[in-house]
Amino acid sequence: MRMIRLKCTDGSKDRTTGMVDSLNKGSLKVTWEGGLGTETYTKTEGGKLPTGLPTAGLG
Repeated sequence: MRMIRLKCTDGSKDRTTGMVDSLNKGSLKVTWEGGLGTETYTKTEGGKLPTGLPTAGLG
């Protein structure tokens, strides 16, 4: 079993502890404790953000 523990600088506790469900060279699937559920993170090419992300209010 692999666990992830995060500490957010803004004090949010939404994603503090999660269990890694699967991991391969292209993606990471985590089930977070509490009500957040499961999320899948995908590796991008060249370390850049993918296009089409909602960015309103950033920067």
